[in-house]
Amino acid sequence: SERMEKGTNIGEFAQLRDKWSKEIDPGFLREVIERAAVYYVELVDIALRDVPALQMQGEPQLASDGLADVSTSDGEAISQNRAELSLTPIRFQENEENPVVLQTLFRPTLHDKNIIEFESDYRSRYEKWVLEMHGSGEPTLATFHEKEGSDSYYAIWTKQGPSNLASAWQVDGSTSQGDFLHGYSYENPDEHDWLSAPLVEVDAPCFGAFTGWQPQSYGHVLDYHLSQVAFLAGRLSRECRLLLLEGPLQDILLAVDEELYNRVLWLSPGTVAKMKGSLAVAFHPSSLNDRTAVVPKWGANAYLQSWLNAIDYFVSDEEKVVVYHSRVVPQAKHGRIMDPEHNGHIIEIIRRSLERNGRPERLVVYDGTTLADDGSTSSMPILEQFKLFRSASALIGTHGTGLANAVWMDVRSNERPAKVVEFTPGGYQYSDDAYNFNRYRNYVQNYWGLPYDYHHIAFAPNSTDDRTFIDLEVLDVVLDGLFKQVVS
Repeated sequence: SERMEKGTNIGEFAQLRDKWSKEIDPGFLREVIERAAVYYVELVDIALRDVPALQMQGEPQLASDGLADVSTSDGEAISQNRAELSLTPIRFQENEENPVVLQTLFRPTLHDKNIIEFESDYRSRYEKWVLEMHGSGEPTLATFHEKEGSDSYYAIWTKQGPSNLASAWQVDGSTSQGDFLHGYSYENPDEHDWLSAPLVEVDAPCFGAFTGWQPQSYGHVLDYHLSQVAFLAGRLSRECRLLLLEGPLQDILLAVDEELYNRVLWLSPGTVAKMKGSLAVAFHPSSLNDRTAVVPKWGANAYLQSWLNAIDYFVSDEEKVVVYHSRVVPQAKHGRIMDPEHNGHIIEIIRRSLERNGRPERLVVYDGTTLADDGSTSSMPILEQFKLFRSASALIGTHGTGLANAVWMDVRSNERPAKVVEFTPGGYQYSDDAYNFNRYRNYVQNYWGLPYDYHHIAFAPNSTDDRTFIDLEVLDVVLDGLFKQVVS
């Protein structure tokens, strides 16, 4: 990027590119290029051009039923001679975005004293995000069907990051010919020296696989991975085993759905799973930005809702609580940190509003920790978090992982949607560039279509990443509007 800024000519850059492609690990180089392309779009076109280690050769193939149907013949075990192997990419086209996805009963509401000035921009931004994230519909289910004499393989190469690299492929043992899935973060396994990787042979009638962005982030596992896994589990027979990356997802499923957890074969990064049965991979062929592969597409919230409703833990109205996510130090470490004194005022306003409106719920202040009998604190166990948020009639707080727990709220009924009040950067000109860049970022776009009564309150214009404020008068009005509603 320094050379691009200094005006390095294309010919010189091409020479550097060729030099790098020989001296640097291709997987690492590809990641560097994708990250750089966030800021230098031209860079990725130049860098990927004519570099064999970074390109996928072969013609696109797509079966008429929308599944990757790999044709192979009978044969012996695969040869370990790399020179004899030849893999051809299977590519898919992403479905066109359909604006019908914007038709929902559960649109969010922005609350601000300058609402007339901000409302149009607020609506256009979240509609754009929703269309990009959900408009192309359900994930593609690319299937390598079981073939006599052939083996299917699946591997997740990277542990974390926005582009979680993986490979799914099938090889004919007699010809050493095969095919691999190509799209979004799925790429040729030859780029990762798969013949030398640790190998585990798995056995089941059929398999399903998924991986996606930021798999080691608890918040992103909640707001993204759960919907994709629910899609995969919902589309496949119960006899099929799932191939998933070990990490937070493993702990979450063990805590809330042991039956689904037991269907999973957990893979460590860089381990190749070899199988005889069919392999179905859930993925979207492209991300929101085809060049950078940073943010993925969703499109599976109907499956998420079905799965959530099947988890048999619900409480009566008398046991309901209101949860406030307190995002302050030392628990909060990644920005959007509420000013401590201001945070105390927010808690008091919530408590007074509950009393004023005769609400029976108890207020719970959540900061990610739990208090032991001896007075010490520790991270709240996942099952305890699940039960807390499943018991919440309303969730209030600042955008962040704590608000991602809205996924656990009771979303069984359109008539009684879960209530969420999220504080997020608004339309003001903030001194903090991160707030200006992330205006109106929120979780309603992630959980789009689920029955939430969703409200946003903009950060006050004097907010910074380490000292955030909201308009307390606006909060008071919003809470009265929510809490005056009669529980039927």
